[in-house]
Amino acid sequence: MRVLITRPEPSASVTASKLLKIGHTPITFPMSRRECVEISTQTNLHSASAFIFTSANAVHCFKNTPISNPELLSKLTYVVGDKTKGEALKLGFNNIQTGTGNGQALAELIVRDFNDRQIAPAADTPLIYLTAENRTSDLEETLAKNKLPVTPIIIYEMITHFSQAQFISVLKNNAIDIVLFYSQSAVRRFFAAINNNDPNLFTSLRYGCLSKEIASAIPDEFSNQIDIAIEPKEHHLLACIGN
Repeated sequence: MRVLITRPEPSASVTASKLLKIGHTPITFPMSRRECVEISTQTNLHSASAFIFTSANAVHCFKNTPISNPELLSKLTYVVGDKTKGEALKLGFNNIQTGTGNGQALAELIVRDFNDRQIAPAADTPLIYLTAENRTSDLEETLAKNKLPVTPIIIYEMITHFSQAQFISVLKNNAIDIVLFYSQSAVRRFFAAINNNDPNLFTSLRYGCLSKEIASAIPDEFSNQIDIAIEPKEHHLLACIGN
C-alpha cells in the first residue's frame, strides 16, 4: 500500500524505513515541525515534586534549556510511553515511570502513585508538566479532579510546515491508500487543508490512528474509514495497514 506519513522529521523517516521493510510504499509529508520555546530563567524547576512528559519533543527541548542541569535528572519523571522514555534515558533521567501510551493512562498512573503515597505534590512543590501550548486536556483534567497540583510549562510548539499547494500535489500525484496520524494536531491540520478541495481526493482514503483520542479529531463523515491501533504503539498502528 501507499502510505502517507504525517509525523514530523526525524520520526517520519524512521517510520518510512519500517514500512519499506514490510513491503509498503511510504510517502513522507510532515505536517509540522518542532520549535523549542525558551523557558524563563525565573522558572524554578527544582520545586517540582516530579516532571511529566507526554512527548519526546518536550524531552528534546528540555535538554536545550539553559536552566536544565544534572541535578534535575534524578527527579521522579513520568513519561507517556516507550518512545518518550527512550529519549528521557538518553538525556540522563534515571527515575522514570512509564505510561501505556496516552495522557489519560499516564494521569491515572500518577493518581495511583499519589494514593499509594509514592508522591506528595503540594502548591509549592507541584507536578511540573513540560508540554506544548496546543495539547489535549485529559491529563490535566484528571489530575485536577484528584486535587493534584500541576504546573504546565510551555517548552515547545509544533509549527505548520506545509503549503496548501504542496498538500494537494501530494494527494493528487501519489495515489495514497492510507494516512497515518500520530497526533490530534496532525489530524486538525490535515482536515483543515481539505476545505475547498475536490472531495474525491479524501473519500477513498483510510485513516490510521495511533489512539482513540487521535481518531476522535477526524470529522464524522469519515468515521467509516478509520483504523485505530489496539494499543498506542507504532507497531500496532502499522499492523492496521494490512487490515
